Amino acid sequence: MITVSELIGKQVLSLFEAKTIGVIADVIFDSKLKTIKLLKIFNDDETEAEVAYLEYKHLKSRDQDVCVISNDTLLTYSWNSLNTQNNPINSLCYNPDGKLLGKVTDVELVQNQIAYIIVGGEKLTPKNLLSISQGILVYNDSGKPVKLTKRIRAIPNKIKEEIKVVLHQTTAAVDIEKNDILYPIKVPQQQTTVSRSPQLNDSNKTAYSFLLGKTSTKTIYDTNQNILIKENTQINENTIHLAKQNGKLVQLALYAE
Repeated sequence: MITVSELIGKQVLSLFEAKTIGVIADVIFDSKLKTIKLLKIFNDDETEAEVAYLEYKHLKSRDQDVCVISNDTLLTYSWNSLNTQNNPINSLCYNPDGKLLGKVTDVELVQNQIAYIIVGGEKLTPKNLLSISQGILVYNDSGKPVKLTKRIRAIPNKIKEEIKVVLHQTTAAVDIEKNDILYPIKVPQQQTTVSRSPQLNDSNKTAYSFLLGKTSTKTIYDTNQNILIKENTQINENTIHLAKQNGKLVQLALYAE
């Protein structure tokens, strides 16, 4: 068993090239938060931290000092976000009554499966998750089945009249009620391709949220050897922004615990 926090910050060793290809910066799960799908990897170039992705199944070893893959051709530089879910660490978790259960602090893995989601020191099983979004989880802690109601809306009157005409033409026996006809709304998921590390702004701070609350285990210096981030500094959004401005995000991810 290994946790997401133990994976993040580990270097990845490619056996064929006999070199480290970068550091694991984040993980990506399936849309139902059941299995881990991808690892997001920052390369070792401090001037321009390019992002690569690795399917989790390609890891040959993960439990030692570094993670191991066969060769660097297994990396990809884009990914299809359809049916995937971002790392839930730092997300808020509520029960169906609106009670805040706490913040997600870690995720325990068995092979590629999520065994537990750690919330406020408690281990929650993913099978009881009711719904998931960017930054919020809803967890059923009642011990009883909870059925979610789908979003619905009324068909506009103009469309209802058109339906009546079509149905009247096909069968004279059909009588349409005057009440509103309801149908569920299907919200399409967007497909996203990422090839470079995103800028730190309000729309994608979550790309680096795995660092929030961690501590820098070493002092990080800028290019002029001035102290940028002191050892034992607790990482917050300002720390991440400072590291990005000075091209030190990879070092910050590597030294964060």
